[in-house]
Amino acid sequence: MKKIIALVFVTALLVTGCRKSDNPQLPDMERVPIPSVVRDAASDKFISPVDPNSFNGKVIVDLFYKNDVKPRKFDVVVIKNDNKANTMVLQADVTTFPVTVNITGAQLATLFGAPIQEGDRFDIGVDVTSQSGKKYPAFPEVGTPYGAGVNGSAGGISLAVRFVMLCRFNADAYSGDFKVITDQWVDYPVGAIITLARVDDNTVSFEYAADDAQPILVHVNPATNETSVALQEYGSYGGEMFSCKSAATPRDDDNVSPCEGTLTINLEHIGEASGSFGSFRLKLQKVQ
Repeated sequence: MKKIIALVFVTALLVTGCRKSDNPQLPDMERVPIPSVVRDAASDKFISPVDPNSFNGKVIVDLFYKNDVKPRKFDVVVIKNDNKANTMVLQADVTTFPVTVNITGAQLATLFGAPIQEGDRFDIGVDVTSQSGKKYPAFPEVGTPYGAGVNGSAGGISLAVRFVMLCRFNADAYSGDFKVITDQWVDYPVGAIITLARVDDNTVSFEYAADDAQPILVHVNPATNETSVALQEYGSYGGEMFSCKSAATPRDDDNVSPCEGTLTINLEHIGEASGSFGSFRLKLQKVQ
């Protein structure tokens, strides 16, 4: 206990003894306003592999702590494929909040001087200029933006939004053995191998481990890579016939990701007599 008291006393001396007046080389402390950057609900979620120039992205930029110190300005910026050494400005000198910033596919291609390719990633953030005129970049080449621990702050701060150019869906590539990553319906354990089959250019199928299993048809929207399942019977459990369909509330992960070879669908399972069991996620990844 004496050691603890002595340690606290020494620490207090160190803290109280460290003043700028004692050491003029210490930097001035400054409050830095924290931005909030979120995707607008009306924004495209992804950049289409069919027509990337049709991309219409929207982000809402605001002050996370609305009553805190204000910045001198925000500059809304974007980087491509994690290259922090090549930051481009989307909208400069933002001083009124919130503001909605529009981003188009053609704009991104022009900014970075190249057509958008499959798998390209674009991160939208904010360079903060404080009242003193000091700039705090959204994507520093070293360290974390705005100081350590900001991302972990209470309240769920979103400092950036990412838009990805989807890889083009090819039904032939989604035919064959796939590994189960997640099966919340628990017909298959994680790591189990199931077979997907090509039905047509935009449809693949698989079967659950039900009695009298029938193929479940999964439609893929080629412009967005979103997956969907129309209501259909797929087999029985304990003598009761079951149907499935896409969950009533679509989720962002209802899609195929050909770059990674994954397929995800959230399905509502419905017993003929017992009714709906709710929504369950199935995620598969192609075996290479």
